Amino acid sequence: MRKMNDEILKKDITIRILSVIFAMLVWFYVITEQNPVMTKELTLPVKLLNQEYLQRNNIIMMEDPGSFKVALKLKGKNNVLNQINSATVTAAADLSGLGAVGENYVNINITGLPDGINLLSKTPNSLKLMLENKINVQMPVQINVMGNPSQGLAAMAPVSIPADVVLSGAESQINRVKTVRVDVDIASVTAEVKKILPVRLLDENGKDVTTVNIDPSTVEISIPIENTKRMKIEPVITGQPASGYVITQTAVFPAEILVTGKAELLEGISTVQTEAVDVTNKNAAIENEIRLVLPKGVELVNRNENTKIKLVIEPVITKQVKLETVEYANLDAGLLVESLQSDIQLVLTGPESLVNQAPGNLKAFLDLSGIGEGTHTINAELEVPAELGIIDVSSRQAVVTIKKQ
Repeated sequence: MRKMNDEILKKDITIRILSVIFAMLVWFYVITEQNPVMTKELTLPVKLLNQEYLQRNNIIMMEDPGSFKVALKLKGKNNVLNQINSATVTAAADLSGLGAVGENYVNINITGLPDGINLLSKTPNSLKLMLENKINVQMPVQINVMGNPSQGLAAMAPVSIPADVVLSGAESQINRVKTVRVDVDIASVTAEVKKILPVRLLDENGKDVTTVNIDPSTVEISIPIENTKRMKIEPVITGQPASGYVITQTAVFPAEILVTGKAELLEGISTVQTEAVDVTNKNAAIENEIRLVLPKGVELVNRNENTKIKLVIEPVITKQVKLETVEYANLDAGLLVESLQSDIQLVLTGPESLVNQAPGNLKAFLDLSGIGEGTHTINAELEVPAELGIIDVSSRQAVVTIKKQ
């Protein structure tokens, strides 16, 4: 009887143990099904720590600080994963200690992951940063004036306040800047223009450079608008050419220029002189651009218009010339010239080009007033250009035969 009771007791304990094990298996199964282990992908912005370190060391990061992101792959219980988001997990990169110009790599640190959550992957593992030296450059402001004032008026030299601005930024970006410019439209204005306008930075192709800081970013532009007047240009020549040479032609191009200024200034002047051209000991032609000497308060309407001066300098030569053609005048009515013969010879001196044109530029004529019929020997009158001189006349006689008609 006792033996039977012991066997029954053993069976009962075994059943109880099996029941507990079964219950635990059922509990584990239920728990696993209700809160399984899963994976989750999460993209986070990467915060950059200690950016002021770069600023203190005059280093600039070329990338946009807000452009960095990291993709995480996490594994853990579903209920825990569901509580993870960008507000609970942080991705950060510490910039302190960076200082080498060029490519730099900085680790991305992930914080805020709960216990039991595994970080399977992180893409990228580190940030690639391009660092450059920060520089400051002062550049003048160029004023681009567009349009024209009302008729009869012109714009005088524009003024920018301040005249220069300071550019700061990455060295490579500042090196792109070729022009600092302000655009001003003065179409149809009738009075002085004053405007506060933004400063533009342009590269060699005329495109805006927007990655550089400008201080100040705006400037005040002032452009006086005044009357205009067209004036003759008067060349100023000093000195004497080399011995045996003379100036035979002086010309300026253009001959006149349009200037602008206050009405009372323009009323008192009619010509604009050139700067002095010294011809001392010169023996060849001179042709150069030349600056105009403008009275104070007077400016060119077209500041880009160039003035040129041309001086022809020639040697003085001597040449014997024979005139075979003689004209006559004042022949009395009822008479006619039957024949006219001449033998006029002279020695000329003067600029080479004019002397070589003789006798084409010389004139000989007879005054037949009061001369009647018959054959007469008459001295001819000679006309030569003022630039030529007559050194000698070996003969100026002409023989003319006159008869009645």
